[in-house]
Amino acid sequence: MVIEPGPTCIAFCAKVVGECEAFAFDESACRRGCEENLAAEGAKSEACGDAVEVVFQCATDLECQGVYDWRDRVPLDGYPCRSTVQDVDVACPRT
Repeated sequence: MVIEPGPTCIAFCAKVVGECEAFAFDESACRRGCEENLAAEGAKSEACGDAVEVVFQCATDLECQGVYDWRDRVPLDGYPCRSTVQDVDVACPRT
């Protein structure tokens, strides 16, 4: 099954891979992985899917240094988008 990336994943990958080169994979692989992640988390619950999408949107809005800090979770107690990542932990409980 082919999943077409939506605007959130296209923008996220253009920023973190295309502009900031924060990951070793290419934009196409990023878009697929992003969209697959959104679909999988959204299948758990709408709240979970929405929370994950907000993390992608938050990272997209960062400058490149913020993207690197988000990726590396630096500093651990206050990295960019930390509160949105914590919202995922609440909305998407792991079993």
